[in-house]
Amino acid sequence: KTNDITTEGQRHLSVRCFDPKSDPQSGYEQVDQKLVTIRDQARRYPAVNDAELNAFLVLMAGVGGIAGQSLQDNLFKGEWKEALFQKDMVARLRSRPSIGSALEEHPHASGGITDLSFLGVRLELKAISDHPVTRADVENHLPQTVQYVTGSDKRFGILCILDIHPKTAASGSVADDITFEARTGPSGDGLPIGIGVVIIRGN
Repeated sequence: KTNDITTEGQRHLSVRCFDPKSDPQSGYEQVDQKLVTIRDQARRYPAVNDAELNAFLVLMAGVGGIAGQSLQDNLFKGEWKEALFQKDMVARLRSRPSIGSALEEHPHASGGITDLSFLGVRLELKAISDHPVTRADVENHLPQTVQYVTGSDKRFGILCILDIHPKTAASGSVADDITFEARTGPSGDGLPIGIGVVIIRGN
């Protein structure tokens, strides 16, 4: 079936068709639906670079897929130090054809060393074992991630926290553990920095 579409007064028209069943990004439908929401949020910001946004979404799909698999298969059992967590994430992300060799380890940015980077999009990894990961943990680690993103002259980055505190109740939907945070500079003005947050539940 075809439909004729007439546009008036537009110099640029972007169209995207997305069906998570026929064209999965992460392998998990709820994750893919959340990524669509995040993409729409990010596109509202001024001066967004399409190539950077695409790299951000590809990396978010990879990390979000691992979060979904962790809930399904309990990937992260027992104790996990951040170094071991990073090594495991590198192997899993590089196995995705959309990421592969473009994933870098330990690139320098803003006077520090980031964990991973994909086409300039920084991925900061944390592992917490002594308490369940909460909103307060996300807020605590966001400033470092934002600093690495701004120091790389980018607009998007990802914070991924592994929650390895032993669970005594069922976890919620994986989509509930994926959010998008926007931060601006100390003045509160200027271009916002977008940070995708993914919490991976272990144990």
